Amino acid sequence: MEKEIIIWLQSKSNTFLDLFFSAWSYVVSWIGVVFLFLVIIVFIDKKFGLFFGIGFLITILINYTLKVIINRPRPYETYDIIVNKLSTIGKSFPSGHAVSVTFMMLTILFVFNILHKKEKFKIWQYRWFKIISIALSLLFVFLTMIARMYLGQHYLTDLIAGISLSAFCFMIIFALYLKTFFNKNNI
Repeated sequence: MEKEIIIWLQSKSNTFLDLFFSAWSYVVSWIGVVFLFLVIIVFIDKKFGLFFGIGFLITILINYTLKVIINRPRPYETYDIIVNKLSTIGKSFPSGHAVSVTFMMLTILFVFNILHKKEKFKIWQYRWFKIISIALSLLFVFLTMIARMYLGQHYLTDLIAGISLSAFCFMIIFALYLKTFFNKNNI
């Protein structure tokens, strides 16, 4: 069934989608992570930024280790009918892009929530802003899933595993951050 999802997505192929999903993949990769890291370090809090950076690196290291151990070929390597629309290296399971986008979106929501509690970001108190923020975060993750399958890079299970790994690592890392650094005078 996973193969059929990719084949169906690629049946909708056109130049616009090729460019859009290729560009999207770059935005939610290391480029997006570095940009978010710099925003956090410069505008929010250096300690929080370091936790974000170190936490993300640990998560990516775990992801890479799983890729080596599991050694699952990418869909285009397994099926001739699936087109490789973006050059890449490494194996398929779990998806590093799913790890990246999930970690970034959870971090952004975490920052909004912490800043609200510190009364530096009062808009978070409004239900409509929370709903829009969560919806946009979910949209980023969903578009990444579609992009990676459309480009022939990942199976659905690769993406689900990447999201799950990222969410799990995020919860542990930022629970440690809260326990270690968060008090009413920080951030």
